[in-house]
Order: sequence, then C-alpha cells, then structure tokens
Amino acid sequence: MRLGFNKKIILIVIVSLLLTMKCFAQSAGEYFIQGRNLYKQGNYSQALESYSKAIAINPNMVKAYYHRGLSYSHLKQYDNAWADVHHAQALGFQYPSHDLEDLKKASGRDK
Repeated sequence: MRLGFNKKIILIVIVSLLLTMKCFAQSAGEYFIQGRNLYKQGNYSQALESYSKAIAINPNMVKAYYHRGLSYSHLKQYDNAWADVHHAQALGFQYPSHDLEDLKKASGRDK
C-alpha cells in the first residue's frame, strides 16, 4: 500500500508527537522522588500532589501512600492521613510504630 505525500507527513508528525509526549511523561517513581524532595524541603502541599500523581500511575505504590499520609499529617488533614495509613496497610505495608503514635497523638484518635 502506497501512502500519498500528505499522508506520510501526517504520519511522521503523529509519530513525532507521540515520541515527544513519551519523553516528557513522568513515571510513578519520578513523581515519588519529586515528592520526597518537596517533603524534605517542607513543601507538604506540593509533595502531596506529587505522591498523588505517583499513586494515579501506580495504585500499588505503597511507599507513596505512606509518604502522602505523612504529608497529610503535617498539613493537619488527619482523616486523609488515616485513609492512607489504612490503604498502605491493606497493601501489606508495616507502618512504623513511631509514625502511628505521632498520628494518634496529633489527630486525637486511634484509627
């Protein structure tokens, strides 16, 4: 099958755009690392956004739930922090006891 010149150009443009989009797309791991860096800088809201993007790409990324929960806790969004604790635990994550104790004290609840 022979493609006309215009169809070849359109095909080249489409393939080029797809390759460019793939180059700029971040992976779950990259969003996670970005979130860790933002968290370490004290930018908890931005870290939360990066962790959420990592989770959207990979819903089984347990560490992203853990770190997002820590970010929620720093922002005093305790219901969301507990939701991430429970989700991480449901995926098999052993939440560090010191972090659970800190969340219990800060939120005034056990679960």
